[in-house]
Amino acid sequence: MHTYSSPIHYHVNVSSIAGHVFDVSLRIENPDQNGQILTLPAWIPGSYMIRDFAKKHYQN
Repeated sequence: MHTYSSPIHYHVNVSSIAGHVFDVSLRIENPDQNGQILTLPAWIPGSYMIRDFAKKHYQN
C-alpha cells in the first residue's frame, strides 16, 4: 500500500450548516520563500453565474 504525504493540508469546520458557513484553514509545509498564490473558484458546477465567494468573509 502506497501512502502519500501532501505538503498542503486543509482543515474544514462547519460553523453554520443552515447558513452555509464553513471555516477553512490551510497549512503549507514548505512554502515558497517568494510567496504563494492561492485562489478560490468563481464557479459552481451547473451554474452559469460567476460568484465572488471570498468577498464576504476574508480573515488574514
